[in-house]
Amino acid sequence: MKERRWKLVALLATGIMIGVVMVGTPAGAHVSSWAHNWKKHIRPKADARYLPGKNLPSGKPMRGVFMIGETSAGGLTFGENSFSFPRPLASAPVPHYVAEGAVPPAACPGSNDNPQARPGHLCVYENDSGNLGSFTILNPTTNTAGASRWGFMVQTTNSGAGLFYSNGTWAVTAPAGSSPAPRTAPERPSSRIEGAARL
Repeated sequence: MKERRWKLVALLATGIMIGVVMVGTPAGAHVSSWAHNWKKHIRPKADARYLPGKNLPSGKPMRGVFMIGETSAGGLTFGENSFSFPRPLASAPVPHYVAEGAVPPAACPGSNDNPQARPGHLCVYENDSGNLGSFTILNPTTNTAGASRWGFMVQTTNSGAGLFYSNGTWAVTAPAGSSPAPRTAPERPSSRIEGAARL
């Protein structure tokens, strides 16, 4: 009988202590605010994952596709299209154009079906083209030969009247030694145990 009473008293005391901690400390308020949890804990992690905004880490690749096509009446005609990288690089890559059927350079150890690029290089692999006079990779921020850390532009010319086009894939790899700026650790919520320790 005494043992049963002792267990009941211990259970009641524990319940009272938990109630005091939940109501009387800031920890309870911290956990209960949805707006606080969204702004301070959930949204920063979601932004960091889906909207990174930092430079691509060293040695990491990005890949994509390109397509450009125009119609010429017969004189010299230009076709242009720009392509943005999903994430910026620490510095502009060295561009390489691999024409349909050409042997890729050492900096581009891939193919149209499996685009690859060495660190610090952009490789544009042509899959198919027609009526093409020239193919040039440009920096869209300066309109000069090269590429940008943000992306690149393709400029083509025709070799005769009618449709002229080019399509394929591209790969770029972040230059060696580049890394994103360190992220600050998100604020950690106070736990109920920490709140109890402050009593």
